Amino acid sequence: MHQKENRFFPVILSVGMLLTLLLSACKPTDIEEAQSGLTITSSNSETGTLQFQQTFSNGFSVDASYTQPKDVNTNAVSVYSVEYASFLENTKKFTDLFFSDQDLPQSEKLVDENSNALPNGDQPTTLHWTMDDGTTLYLSNTGTISFETPLSESISWSYSDPDSDGGAGSNADAFTKEELDSYSKQEATDAVENIVQTLGLPFGEPVNVVTLDRETLQALQVDPKEEAAKPEEAPEKKETWTEDDECYAFYFQQEVDGIPVSASVVSNERGSSNGPSLKILYGKNGVVEFQATVFNQEDSEAETVSLCNVEEPLQTIIDQYSAIDLAGDQLKLSGISLQYGVLTRQSGQYLFEYTPVYTFAMENVINANNIHTSDYTEKDTHFTTYVFVDAETGQILS
Repeated sequence: MHQKENRFFPVILSVGMLLTLLLSACKPTDIEEAQSGLTITSSNSETGTLQFQQTFSNGFSVDASYTQPKDVNTNAVSVYSVEYASFLENTKKFTDLFFSDQDLPQSEKLVDENSNALPNGDQPTTLHWTMDDGTTLYLSNTGTISFETPLSESISWSYSDPDSDGGAGSNADAFTKEELDSYSKQEATDAVENIVQTLGLPFGEPVNVVTLDRETLQALQVDPKEEAAKPEEAPEKKETWTEDDECYAFYFQQEVDGIPVSASVVSNERGSSNGPSLKILYGKNGVVEFQATVFNQEDSEAETVSLCNVEEPLQTIIDQYSAIDLAGDQLKLSGISLQYGVLTRQSGQYLFEYTPVYTFAMENVINANNIHTSDYTEKDTHFTTYVFVDAETGQILS
């Protein structure tokens, strides 16, 4: 359950090996023209939505829709040069936010001398503060902010994010309460949106909120001493959860020109990088946890590209996956969307770009008999992986 341990890495990796397909080049987008052989169950020309459904005997199926964005000119989508944001220049606004009136210890400076330099010539560097109670703050010049408290550590042994392990490790669905009795969701939302605006982070409204109530936190908690990879370093199990421990988990996604930016790792032949993301745990006593990865757009003029027809890479994926022996597992292509992906511009360099990609969501159900780990052997395992395709060329990226 603890998010710092990825128990499903071997399973996801084996599925990921199936994604090393090469997709052919595409032609310009035309929502009205259907690729021959592809089952389109419905089409709405007003909304630009296509619905695809198809089932195959090997356990692969398609049940997905694609909506062509109304306000996006697919013949001229911008590609933006971006680089990691730096948070080392004005640390006071962060320490004031996270530590308020507390006496701060001297920060520690960690410099990665073994990495390549950033575009400005600086080495990747992190400033680190640790309070007496174990609360930590990390600020870097490689786009990251990380603030954790003893409470957030306890919560991590009760709650796993919706996207942890592709959803396989998540228990977010168990937190069904809409609102906390002690603190309204609207108050918390206003507070976190104000924080995002004050810090100047490029995120709008939260796209998902999970209510972490004390009853469910108590019920789902596991003993860190029994579950941790290093029990001697694990905290003690929290015996009693109170209203002061309750909070909301807010998740944000950056959007550029009306196109969401994927937080997932997208790879090309030059490298890979996580996308921008923001998670805030916030309760009536303030910030419980804060995790962010941020990119800044460069001042250079953006180039534009024309997008290919989404149906052609979709057909290629269908042809490939319908021919694979899934050995009793189930795989469903359940979602298609246009996003920006963060791609590496130069190998070995901290230079990136926001490139338009088609994102294909694949719901995996691994048969219990095919799972060879000690932790999960009694039930099928569900998780989601993503296939990213360069929306200009149609080439698979990861």
